[in-house]
Amino acid sequence: MRLLDQKERLERKKRLLQTVIVEFIRTASPVASSSICHLDEDLGLSSATIRNLLHEMEEEGLLSHPHTSAGRLPTDKGYRYYVDYLLNLQSLLEEEYQKIEEEYRRRIGELETLLARTSHMLAHLSHHAGFVLQPKLETSALSRLELIPSGEGHVLLVLVAKNGLVRHKLIKTEQTIPEEELRRVSRWINQRFKGKNLKELCAHFGDNVEEEFEEENVRFGEIVKMLSEPVSLMAQSNSADALFLEGEGNLLSSPDLVGASGTFRHLVETLENRQAMLSLIQKEIRQAQHKSLRKDVAVVIGEEAKMPYLKDLSLVATTFEANDHLVGMLGILGPKRMEYGRMVSLVETIQQALERSLKNLE
Repeated sequence: MRLLDQKERLERKKRLLQTVIVEFIRTASPVASSSICHLDEDLGLSSATIRNLLHEMEEEGLLSHPHTSAGRLPTDKGYRYYVDYLLNLQSLLEEEYQKIEEEYRRRIGELETLLARTSHMLAHLSHHAGFVLQPKLETSALSRLELIPSGEGHVLLVLVAKNGLVRHKLIKTEQTIPEEELRRVSRWINQRFKGKNLKELCAHFGDNVEEEFEEENVRFGEIVKMLSEPVSLMAQSNSADALFLEGEGNLLSSPDLVGASGTFRHLVETLENRQAMLSLIQKEIRQAQHKSLRKDVAVVIGEEAKMPYLKDLSLVATTFEANDHLVGMLGILGPKRMEYGRMVSLVETIQQALERSLKNLE
């Protein structure tokens, strides 16, 4: 058995770890030491040396050795080392790039539609679950407000943000209001409040307009007062509506979850509870981004999430911007045994395509 110096030993262990993880991702079966020589013919190590190095990585917590098998498989710590130090990004297929570019060239006009399609693209191309967290009111600035007649005794209030976020509410009125009066109120509000933070505008709309509308006629003031409560309620809208999630079926049918009944049951419950899912994703991505060695994409692996029912899953996610402001998150939720290099490339590619489209929404 050839003796290795410390530096060479470390490099060989890295290469061995990479070989084991890539093969386990490909086959879903523990990797036997006897097969490694065939997987990496340039390794130049004897079977005995390979076994010793694999044993060392077990003791370091990078690999595990199920008693029912002679092979090794990666631990969460092993996956983490692989993602941080050994990951080679995989180029997407040309047809996948074309599919993504074509999807975003369609110039979808409303943000909710665009984000729903984004979650669909993530799920379809990853074969896992894709998600998007849409911008919040506090990260949005008013582009325009519209008041639209909607049948007798009703007005549709529409708020459009500069980042494409749209909020709307149907308001019941005591009598039908002429369309010209509604347009006049809309112009007045847009002139005074365009560019204002939507969260603050909605929360304090009544206070903001009370001093302003006194110079206008009584009828005008009545319409503005009518808007105060509906606009304020928009600031309290349910944040669970901000999550677009698709591909849950891909996740729940994954062979990696077969037999993990506790994980499966809790995961189903979480997927059904959008508020819980939203909070979970936001928390884990923020924590991972603080610790990540990769600049743009955060990866949360298994038990790093500190959630028992996520111990067999991983998150690959990033943020996206509009008008130079961070406004949302997108990513993939799938089994730990995923092609991390390809998932990171996919998330980065879709993030870039989405940000280009958001520039056209204002």
